[in-house]
Amino acid sequence: MDDATRDVIIFPGTGSFGSEFQPMVRTLRPNVRILRYPWRYEQTSHTDTPSFHDAAVSFVPQLRDISEKEPILFGHSFGAYMAYTLAAALELACCQIGGLVIVGANAPHLIDGSALLPRSSEEIEAYWTTVDPGLFERMPSHEWKDILIDTTRKELNMLSDFHASDFGRLCCPIFAASGDEDPLVTENGLTGWGDYTTERMSIRRFCGGHTNLLATNEFITWVKEITHH
Repeated sequence: MDDATRDVIIFPGTGSFGSEFQPMVRTLRPNVRILRYPWRYEQTSHTDTPSFHDAAVSFVPQLRDISEKEPILFGHSFGAYMAYTLAAALELACCQIGGLVIVGANAPHLIDGSALLPRSSEEIEAYWTTVDPGLFERMPSHEWKDILIDTTRKELNMLSDFHASDFGRLCCPIFAASGDEDPLVTENGLTGWGDYTTERMSIRRFCGGHTNLLATNEFITWVKEITHH
Protein backbone atom coordinates (compact mmCIF):
# COMPACT_ATOMS: atom_id res chain seq x y z
CA MET A 1 0.00 0.00 0.00
CA ASP A 2 1.19 3.55 -0.60
CA ASP A 3 2.06 6.23 1.98
CA ALA A 4 -1.30 7.97 1.58
CA THR A 5 -3.27 5.40 3.56
CA ARG A 6 -4.61 5.49 7.09
CA ASP A 7 -4.18 2.73 9.62
CA VAL A 8 -7.23 0.54 10.23
CA ILE A 9 -8.02 -0.66 13.75
CA ILE A 10 -10.48 -3.58 13.74
CA PHE A 11 -12.93 -4.22 16.58
CA PRO A 12 -14.28 -7.79 16.20
CA GLY A 13 -17.84 -8.85 16.85
CA THR A 14 -18.94 -10.82 19.87
CA GLY A 15 -17.32 -14.22 20.10
CA SER A 16 -14.94 -13.44 17.23
CA PHE A 17 -11.19 -13.93 17.50
CA GLY A 18 -10.53 -12.40 14.08
CA SER A 19 -10.35 -15.23 11.55
CA GLU A 20 -13.11 -13.71 9.39
CA PHE A 21 -10.97 -10.59 8.88
CA GLN A 22 -7.92 -12.39 7.49
CA PRO A 23 -8.66 -11.72 3.77
CA MET A 24 -9.00 -8.01 4.58
CA VAL A 25 -5.90 -8.04 6.77
CA ARG A 26 -3.84 -9.59 3.98
CA THR A 27 -4.93 -6.79 1.64
CA LEU A 28 -4.43 -3.90 4.07
CA ARG A 29 -1.26 -5.00 5.89
CA PRO A 30 0.90 -3.53 7.32
CA ASN A 31 -1.57 -0.72 8.00
CA VAL A 32 -4.08 -2.83 9.92
CA ARG A 33 -4.45 -4.60 13.24
CA ILE A 34 -7.15 -6.47 15.10
CA LEU A 35 -7.70 -5.41 18.70
CA ARG A 36 -7.69 -8.09 21.36
CA TYR A 37 -10.35 -7.70 24.01
CA PRO A 38 -8.51 -8.23 27.33
CA TRP A 39 -11.59 -9.37 29.26
CA ARG A 40 -11.68 -12.51 27.10
CA TYR A 41 -8.32 -13.63 28.42
CA GLU A 42 -8.88 -12.86 32.09
CA GLN A 43 -10.36 -15.33 34.54
CA THR A 44 -13.26 -13.22 35.79
CA SER A 45 -16.83 -13.85 36.79
CA HIS A 46 -19.67 -12.17 34.93
CA THR A 47 -19.97 -9.68 37.80
CA ASP A 48 -16.30 -8.70 37.33
CA THR A 49 -16.70 -7.95 33.62
CA PRO A 50 -16.04 -4.25 32.93
CA SER A 51 -18.85 -1.94 31.94
CA PHE A 52 -19.21 -1.34 28.23
CA HIS A 53 -17.99 2.25 28.57
CA ASP A 54 -14.97 1.30 30.70
CA ALA A 55 -14.05 -1.51 28.32
CA ALA A 56 -14.12 0.83 25.32
CA VAL A 57 -12.20 3.73 26.86
CA SER A 58 -9.52 1.34 28.14
CA PHE A 59 -8.15 1.41 24.58
CA VAL A 60 -7.65 5.19 24.60
CA PRO A 61 -4.01 5.13 25.83
CA GLN A 62 -2.79 2.72 23.16
CA LEU A 63 -4.61 4.52 20.33
CA ARG A 64 -3.80 8.07 21.44
CA ASP A 65 -0.22 7.57 20.23
CA ILE A 66 -1.32 6.99 16.64
CA SER A 67 -4.03 9.63 16.58
CA GLU A 68 -1.88 12.04 14.55
CA LYS A 69 -2.20 9.54 11.71
CA GLU A 70 -6.01 9.86 11.92
CA PRO A 71 -6.72 6.11 11.96
CA ILE A 72 -9.89 4.46 10.71
CA LEU A 73 -11.82 2.62 13.43
CA PHE A 74 -13.57 -0.43 11.98
CA GLY A 75 -16.24 -2.17 14.02
CA HIS A 76 -18.20 -5.29 13.13
CA SER A 77 -21.44 -6.11 14.98
CA PHE A 78 -20.69 -5.77 18.74
CA GLY A 79 -17.38 -4.19 17.74
CA ALA A 80 -19.24 -1.38 15.97
CA TYR A 81 -20.54 -0.03 19.28
CA MET A 82 -17.13 -0.50 20.86
CA ALA A 83 -15.50 1.46 18.01
CA TYR A 84 -18.13 4.21 18.17
CA THR A 85 -17.73 4.62 21.95
CA LEU A 86 -13.95 4.72 21.66
CA ALA A 87 -14.13 7.24 18.80
CA ALA A 88 -16.22 9.53 21.02
CA ALA A 89 -13.72 9.14 23.88
CA LEU A 90 -10.75 9.86 21.60
CA GLU A 91 -12.38 12.98 20.21
CA LEU A 92 -13.05 14.21 23.76
CA ALA A 93 -9.31 13.73 24.35
CA CYS A 94 -8.64 15.97 21.30
CA CYS A 95 -7.49 13.04 19.16
CA GLN A 96 -8.24 12.95 15.45
CA ILE A 97 -10.15 10.05 13.85
CA GLY A 98 -10.05 9.55 10.09
CA GLY A 99 -13.41 7.80 10.01
CA LEU A 100 -15.64 5.18 11.57
CA VAL A 101 -16.53 2.10 9.53
CA ILE A 102 -19.60 0.30 10.84
CA VAL A 103 -20.50 -3.17 9.54
CA GLY A 104 -23.41 -5.40 10.53
CA ALA A 105 -24.79 -3.10 13.21
CA ASN A 106 -27.91 -0.98 13.62
CA ALA A 107 -27.68 2.60 14.87
CA PRO A 108 -27.01 2.85 18.63
CA HIS A 109 -30.44 4.12 19.66
CA LEU A 110 -32.01 0.96 18.23
CA ILE A 111 -30.14 -1.32 20.64
CA ASP A 112 -29.80 1.12 23.56
CA GLY A 113 -29.81 -0.97 26.74
CA SER A 114 -31.78 -3.60 24.85
CA ALA A 115 -33.69 -6.05 27.00
CA LEU A 116 -34.17 -8.18 23.89
CA LEU A 117 -30.57 -9.39 23.68
CA PRO A 118 -30.21 -13.16 24.13
CA ARG A 119 -29.17 -14.22 27.61
CA SER A 120 -29.47 -17.97 28.14
CA SER A 121 -27.32 -20.59 26.41
CA GLU A 122 -30.35 -21.71 24.42
CA GLU A 123 -31.10 -18.15 23.29
CA ILE A 124 -27.49 -17.54 22.31
CA GLU A 125 -27.31 -20.80 20.36
CA ALA A 126 -30.50 -19.83 18.51
CA TYR A 127 -29.03 -16.37 17.87
CA TRP A 128 -25.93 -17.84 16.22
CA THR A 129 -27.97 -20.35 14.24
CA THR A 130 -29.87 -17.40 12.75
CA VAL A 131 -26.83 -15.18 12.19
CA ASP A 132 -24.46 -17.83 10.87
CA PRO A 133 -26.22 -21.10 9.94
CA GLY A 134 -23.90 -24.08 10.20
CA LEU A 135 -21.43 -22.29 12.49
CA PHE A 136 -21.51 -24.91 15.23
CA GLU A 137 -21.17 -27.75 12.73
CA ARG A 138 -17.95 -26.16 11.43
CA MET A 139 -16.35 -26.01 14.86
CA PRO A 140 -13.61 -28.57 15.54
CA SER A 141 -14.91 -29.50 19.00
CA HIS A 142 -17.74 -28.95 21.46
CA GLU A 143 -15.30 -26.96 23.60
CA TRP A 144 -15.20 -24.23 20.96
CA LYS A 145 -18.98 -24.04 21.05
CA ASP A 146 -18.89 -23.56 24.81
CA ILE A 147 -16.26 -20.82 24.46
CA LEU A 148 -18.33 -19.01 21.85
CA ILE A 149 -21.52 -19.17 23.91
CA ASP A 150 -19.75 -18.01 27.08
CA THR A 151 -17.97 -15.15 25.29
CA THR A 152 -21.17 -14.09 23.57
CA ARG A 153 -23.08 -14.07 26.84
CA LYS A 154 -20.43 -11.95 28.53
CA GLU A 155 -20.25 -9.40 25.72
CA LEU A 156 -23.99 -9.11 25.19
CA ASN A 157 -24.33 -8.49 28.92
CA MET A 158 -21.80 -5.69 28.49
CA LEU A 159 -23.75 -4.33 25.52
CA SER A 160 -26.91 -4.11 27.61
CA ASP A 161 -25.03 -1.47 29.62
CA PHE A 162 -24.50 0.66 26.49
CA HIS A 163 -26.58 3.85 26.25
CA ALA A 164 -26.35 6.01 23.14
CA SER A 165 -27.37 9.11 25.08
CA ASP A 166 -24.04 8.98 26.92
CA PHE A 167 -22.22 10.00 23.75
CA GLY A 168 -22.64 12.77 21.21
CA ARG A 169 -22.08 13.14 17.51
CA LEU A 170 -18.66 12.37 16.12
CA CYS A 171 -16.62 14.87 14.13
CA CYS A 172 -15.47 12.23 11.64
CA PRO A 173 -17.29 10.62 8.70
CA ILE A 174 -19.19 7.38 9.22
CA PHE A 175 -19.29 4.60 6.63
CA ALA A 176 -22.05 2.07 7.37
CA ALA A 177 -22.43 -1.27 5.58
CA SER A 178 -24.13 -4.63 5.83
CA GLY A 179 -24.77 -7.75 3.82
CA ASP A 180 -28.04 -7.85 1.92
CA GLU A 181 -28.86 -11.13 3.71
CA ASP A 182 -27.88 -9.95 7.20
CA PRO A 183 -30.79 -10.88 9.50
CA LEU A 184 -29.76 -8.37 12.17
CA VAL A 185 -29.52 -5.10 10.24
CA THR A 186 -32.39 -3.04 8.83
CA GLU A 187 -32.37 -0.18 6.35
CA ASN A 188 -33.40 2.21 9.13
CA GLY A 189 -30.66 0.72 11.27
CA LEU A 190 -28.05 1.72 8.72
CA THR A 191 -29.40 5.17 7.87
CA GLY A 192 -29.77 5.90 11.59
CA TRP A 193 -25.99 6.14 11.90
CA GLY A 194 -26.29 9.52 10.18
CA ASP A 195 -27.51 10.93 13.50
CA TYR A 196 -24.13 10.18 15.07
CA THR A 197 -21.82 12.39 13.02
CA THR A 198 -21.56 16.04 12.07
CA GLU A 199 -19.64 15.00 8.97
CA ARG A 200 -20.66 13.01 5.91
CA MET A 201 -22.20 9.60 6.18
CA SER A 202 -22.43 6.94 3.49
CA ILE A 203 -24.19 3.57 3.26
CA ARG A 204 -23.37 0.43 1.27
CA ARG A 205 -25.13 -2.90 0.95
CA PHE A 206 -23.04 -5.85 -0.20
CA CYS A 207 -23.89 -9.38 -1.25
CA GLY A 208 -23.65 -11.65 1.74
CA GLY A 209 -24.77 -12.24 5.28
CA HIS A 210 -23.75 -10.90 8.65
CA THR A 211 -20.17 -12.16 8.51
CA ASN A 212 -19.29 -13.69 5.14
CA LEU A 213 -19.45 -10.32 3.35
CA LEU A 214 -16.18 -9.44 5.14
CA ALA A 215 -14.22 -11.76 2.86
CA THR A 216 -15.65 -10.58 -0.46
CA ASN A 217 -13.47 -8.67 -2.91
CA GLU A 218 -16.10 -5.95 -3.34
CA PHE A 219 -16.24 -5.26 0.39
CA ILE A 220 -12.46 -5.30 0.87
CA THR A 221 -12.01 -2.91 -2.06
CA TRP A 222 -14.54 -0.56 -0.48
CA VAL A 223 -12.63 -0.54 2.82
CA LYS A 224 -9.33 -0.01 1.02
CA GLU A 225 -10.75 3.03 -0.78
CA ILE A 226 -11.83 4.52 2.55
CA THR A 227 -8.26 4.34 3.87
CA HIS A 228 -6.93 6.60 1.11
CA HIS A 229 -6.60 10.29 1.82
